Amino acid sequence: MMNKLIKVLPPPKIPQSFGDKEQWRNVFNILGTELPSDYMKFIDTYGTGGNR
Repeated sequence: MMNKLIKVLPPPKIPQSFGDKEQWRNVFNILGTELPSDYMKFIDTYGTGGNR
């Protein structure tokens, strides 16, 4: 599914505010659960749109 999205909407060359493994672990700890892997891949590919 991500491949189709990338063809239609190319990701930014430098995505803003994407998480690394430690940041994802912190989010999971705060939420008390993990997020779907496709959501994480989306954020890793497109970023959050925010500034660092």
